[in-house]
Amino acid sequence: MFPGPATASSAQFRVIALGDERPILVTSANQPVDVIWEPPLALEPGVSRIRVGTAQVKGLPSDTEFVVRALQNGAEAGRAQVRTLPSQLSTPGSEFRMFLASCFCRLNPRSRNARDLFDRLFGVHGTPHLKVWCGDQVYLDSPATFFMKHWDLSHAEIDASHLDHYLRTWSDEYLGRPLARGANIFAPDDHEYWNNAPFPNVVVPGLHDEFRRGHWQKTAGRLMQAFQGIPEYLASPIRIPPVSLLVLDTRSARKLEDDPIDFLKPSDLALFRNWVASLKNTGPGILVLGQPIFLGKGASLLKPRLLEDFSLADYEQFGEFLRILGSAERDILILSGDVHFSRAAQMRLPNGHSIYEVINSPLALVVGLGRSTPDEATGFKKIPGVGALGSAKAETDSKFKSNADSAIVLGISQSGLHMNVNVELWASEASTGPQMRHSFKLL
Repeated sequence: MFPGPATASSAQFRVIALGDERPILVTSANQPVDVIWEPPLALEPGVSRIRVGTAQVKGLPSDTEFVVRALQNGAEAGRAQVRTLPSQLSTPGSEFRMFLASCFCRLNPRSRNARDLFDRLFGVHGTPHLKVWCGDQVYLDSPATFFMKHWDLSHAEIDASHLDHYLRTWSDEYLGRPLARGANIFAPDDHEYWNNAPFPNVVVPGLHDEFRRGHWQKTAGRLMQAFQGIPEYLASPIRIPPVSLLVLDTRSARKLEDDPIDFLKPSDLALFRNWVASLKNTGPGILVLGQPIFLGKGASLLKPRLLEDFSLADYEQFGEFLRILGSAERDILILSGDVHFSRAAQMRLPNGHSIYEVINSPLALVVGLGRSTPDEATGFKKIPGVGALGSAKAETDSKFKSNADSAIVLGISQSGLHMNVNVELWASEASTGPQMRHSFKLL
């Protein structure tokens, strides 16, 4: 059980139940909490049955912690703790606190360090208002050595492998404890499916078979929706006045095309356009993406791309996406992951406003890869159709770059017309404090 998104007056809780189990939820005062149970997830015969239950608790006070317990046969089987959002940040002393992470491979022997890292963060910062997971929460295509040897997996074997990845990752041995404390939102990326999805690659040769690939993708999408709650909270922004936060799925709408066109479906692009326009009358924006924007096109050594990943810059739609972003009349902070390094960067727009980007990756590096070198932020000169934005320069904070397994803490508070943003990077290896700090102001 873990919290989904929260508001200033409500909290959502998700329960994953195996077989015919149906835990009962109660508050810390033993008041019952109604759970809406979905039908069993449609997986292949012989694969373990799971059900998802959702509970919504309303009428809570703002910026307050709330606990729900799961009871099984009268005994406590788990608990989840959430902190409702502040009603507004203009109240003196009010702060919106987030934890940011991405890219967690539980097969990395050091992946258990993440559990202890979050315990340290909770000890210093308490329960965050929001934990932002920016993609690759699971690596369904890992270990690569297995899938490179087994090309002919049956549908049932695919379903069992995917489900096992989620159940283990969501267990208390790995991310179960971190997930259970503080509201969670998730943005998917490729390893929620497979490396560089939807394009087949050398990691899982069996996916060159379109029928096997189609089933793999369908099951991955179902489990992503069950365990991560995607896409149910992508339809509208989360508001912490004057800040507005929007999550976009830039992965699931991609199609297998010789010339990649779209990474957002039309309704999501329209949502993004309306959200950017709305910031003029509300305040700064926070945008959560599965991939960074200050990143150039991927290398193309082999065609189709069997070795190299597509970035957002590889897609024709990126030009339109940037034109919308460049029209913002407020500052926007982008939170992202994917690239196996952490970095902070800024771009001053021609209209005087700024785009800030904070990346955190990885939480636990995928097995079989060496550490990445943090790249400098890239501008948009080579992206067609972006207009004046193409001449804007991206600047990297040279003192805020890391390739260590880590998570990031962000604190946002209001000072006059500005929002102060303080950023801390905490390495997963045992430490008593942050290794790096970065700060800026949003207008």
